Amino acid sequence: MMPTRHAAPRALAALGVSFIALLARAQAIALDPIAQIQVSSVTEIVCYDSVSQRALVTLASRPALAVVQLDDPAAPTVERIIDLAEYGPTVNSVACHDGLIAVAVNAPDHTDPGQVVFLTLDAGIVRAVTVGSMPDMVVFTPDGSKLLVANEGEPSEDWSTDPEGSVSIIDTQSDFQSRTVHLGSDHPASEVTWLTAPGELPGQAIEPEYIAVSGDSKLAFVVCQENNAVATIDIDAGEVQSFHWLGVVGWQNAKGGIDTDPSDGEIDPKPAKWVSLRQPDAIAAFETPSGLRLVTANEGDPRDPWYNDGAAKVQGVRVAQSSKAGDEPPVIFGSRGVSLFDRDLGLVWDAAGQLEAALRDRRQSGALSKASAALIDQRSDYRGIEPESLATGEIEGSRVIFVGLERAGMIAAYVYDAKQDALTLTGLTEIAHPGDGGPTASPEGLAIVHARTHTAGMNLLLTCDEVHGTLTVFKILSR
Repeated sequence: MMPTRHAAPRALAALGVSFIALLARAQAIALDPIAQIQVSSVTEIVCYDSVSQRALVTLASRPALAVVQLDDPAAPTVERIIDLAEYGPTVNSVACHDGLIAVAVNAPDHTDPGQVVFLTLDAGIVRAVTVGSMPDMVVFTPDGSKLLVANEGEPSEDWSTDPEGSVSIIDTQSDFQSRTVHLGSDHPASEVTWLTAPGELPGQAIEPEYIAVSGDSKLAFVVCQENNAVATIDIDAGEVQSFHWLGVVGWQNAKGGIDTDPSDGEIDPKPAKWVSLRQPDAIAAFETPSGLRLVTANEGDPRDPWYNDGAAKVQGVRVAQSSKAGDEPPVIFGSRGVSLFDRDLGLVWDAAGQLEAALRDRRQSGALSKASAALIDQRSDYRGIEPESLATGEIEGSRVIFVGLERAGMIAAYVYDAKQDALTLTGLTEIAHPGDGGPTASPEGLAIVHARTHTAGMNLLLTCDEVHGTLTVFKILSR
């Protein structure tokens, strides 16, 4: 495994420090569950339309969008369902900006070009725009002038067709004109190390997953999850500026799961017994006194068969096939934490094994439910707790980042510390399930509702659970 390109970041605290001690060092952000409703059998992504004060929720079990009224956040109801079957069989993502709603829809054959459907709740469908294969995520620029689409381009089940991954840029102020940024047409000038085939850069092997946009609406940061990389795009020019490999995290001890004491909290620059590719899913951007910062949720994901370099097992742990034998340490998919980068994707801070250590503290103190503990154990040898989704915003003067832990049924709350240029973990919240009282398995989509945008005057966090089909409303508490 090639070395990381960036120096080891400052550690927030040694993971031997208890979670309770961490809470004492920063403004604590807590989540108070005030409502939960069953929306559908599968709910994935949620956004908040401040114009109508409605939540929009994608329904993966049918090509539709649920409109949820939040007049009383403690008693939300599904107001109506918008059927999108005429545009394709699967809705993947939704985004909102000043009343305009954009929905990503797969083609009947997901390897064909998909569509983005624009609509408003008052006027209905405004326009459908053809984009790349498998539009997986949509995001408006902060100024609302453009919509960006991550066209993941996953292969067919038999791998006979493998479309190119790309990013579509749709001008929402110029008759929804669209252009495509091809991520793999040429080998980039910047030095990049891919998971495999480092001498090549085939577009088919790059699968855009998630996009963050700078506050000035000029730059897009595109996660290429399986490649363990981020592409920076000049939005106005519609061109890739650079690719950045995201490096690895060293694990000092065995399996990297919550039960096996995966790390002591320090990033080890020397070869460790195991290393993890970060491979983030979600990414978010925000401004700080030190400049633009990017935060990633490092879920991990192999792209099988990866040119015969797919997943294998070492001591029961899924690792990259190429790392199964030899002198180099086995390579795990996903570092199971969060990372903080600067504008140039230089590593500023990393959580390493902090989340799993905090959960271990909870388990030892008896604060972790048996259901959550069992769920975490079940996944610990695969990709662990799978930090997947992100939502960030200013809450009571603090920059707050919420992280959905897909395979722990929990939400982690972080606060950005400007003095340390780091994140502080301030809360872990299990999400209850209305049926059996146990925790949910998969918080998929998160969205913050700021008090200034809602008549109720509360700061809220909305979460979707793709397993149980619920929408949960939390009141965000700051103390």
